[in-house]
Amino acid sequence: MKLFFDTSAFIKRYIEEAGSSEIESLCGKADDVAVSMLLPVEAVSAITRLHEEKKITVQQMKAIKSALFSDIKDITLVQLSTSAITFSIRTIESSHIKTLDAVHIGCAMEYVPDYFVTSDKQQAVSARKAGLQVKYI
Repeated sequence: MKLFFDTSAFIKRYIEEAGSSEIESLCGKADDVAVSMLLPVEAVSAITRLHEEKKITVQQMKAIKSALFSDIKDITLVQLSTSAITFSIRTIESSHIKTLDAVHIGCAMEYVPDYFVTSDKQQAVSARKAGLQVKYI
């Protein structure tokens, strides 16, 4: 099974919240996991924000980032190609979603996963509209 994760879902591997165990289970069953090249930037932003809000310690922040970058070495990073940009623009025009959410969908369309995995309700709707099979967690 080929899975493409949006940041909102993939970050649940590192930050315990609702859906974390389901994300971990999906990753364990996947033959290939892919993410947009933007995911590391968005994930580090979210992790840093948690530290700034005093929800995690500096040691936890470092451990989470280390685990994230270790895992990223073993997954497919989908680049922002011309066709991914075209898919992203079409998604924005048909769904009026945020730019980065559309870019994740565009990269997923480029990758052609069995499932697009997200924890963002609006993005899930837009991804379905774009023709992706969605797991909303």
